[in-house]
Amino acid sequence: MTISAGTIWYSGAGASTISVSPVAVGDILVVVSSIHQAGSLSGASVSGGGVTTWNFSVTAGWRFDNTSSNYVGLFWGVVTSTGASAITLYGGSGATYLEACAQEFSSSLTGGGTWAQTVGGYGQSATVFDAAVSVPSGDALWAGAALAYGNTVGGSYTGVTYEVFGFESLLAYSTPGANASYQPTYTSTGTHHVTEDTVLTYTPPASTANPIVMIV
Repeated sequence: MTISAGTIWYSGAGASTISVSPVAVGDILVVVSSIHQAGSLSGASVSGGGVTTWNFSVTAGWRFDNTSSNYVGLFWGVVTSTGASAITLYGGSGATYLEACAQEFSSSLTGGGTWAQTVGGYGQSATVFDAAVSVPSGDALWAGAALAYGNTVGGSYTGVTYEVFGFESLLAYSTPGANASYQPTYTSTGTHHVTEDTVLTYTPPASTANPIVMIV
């Protein structure tokens, strides 16, 4: 039982859309988006990309850094249609879109199951993602997002893949495959930083046994 990472797509600098082409119904797309919003953030939304329902890893979607004007968002949704499409990001009136990416993930237990979020959180540390979270055994994915506004960002932690994109953003993920307590680290220079993270699990459909026919 494993979760595999597929294609990753990037927006252009300053773009509010990501062109994607998911390959399998039932996979999930995980999106990281970074924005600058000098005013209050309201009406945040994500749509498109072959996903019918998008989910925020934390309430309100984007969370602000310690300056209260730079935000990162971590979103996920189940693919319901494949092929070329666009994910549209909306961070409220007056938002400046910095950079974004989307990555597809699939489970080895394909076919009619369900994805669910077991935990989601955010923090403002420059060194770790939120608090330690429990990643269950089986098909489970830990994903994190980080923004270091105007600074460099990166990371190195056993078992975690870091996808650094744009100038100051990253998507991090891990598929430990066994019950684990997780609080991966990341690196950020400067004083502007914010993170979000989530744990997503896949549950296959209950098997249906073939009826037994007795011939007397």
